[in-house]
Amino acid sequence: MTTLSDTRILVVDDELDLAEILGMSLSLLGAEVDLAASGRLGLEQVRAGSFDLVLSDIRMNDGDGIWLCREVSKMGSRRPVVVLLSGFAEVSRQEALDAGAFEIIAKPFQLEILEATVGAALAARVAQNGVAP
Repeated sequence: MTTLSDTRILVVDDELDLAEILGMSLSLLGAEVDLAASGRLGLEQVRAGSFDLVLSDIRMNDGDGIWLCREVSKMGSRRPVVVLLSGFAEVSRQEALDAGAFEIIAKPFQLEILEATVGAALAARVAQNGVAP
């Protein structure tokens, strides 16, 4: 089991029920979790806060996940790692990676896969930046 203590995660999804479930799941692993209901609101929170990771849906009104990923990628050293969630095949893995995502997870997903991907993303961030979350 991954421990996410001292980790701050932003969950961005316009499906409130799913966002809350993801938030609770990540909180049980020790993370501090904030929620945003759209890409634009998520970007505002990223700019205002200090997040280690952003977990975002791809399909949303008012700023989709690929747009959010590109905007976060422009932030330089302050940028958190982005993991995208997709229930459809409209975005390829390569397109998500090219936009700056660490990974893309297909919906529906198992929580063990989410946990492993978040852990790997945070480990990659530490390796790249030299600082733990």
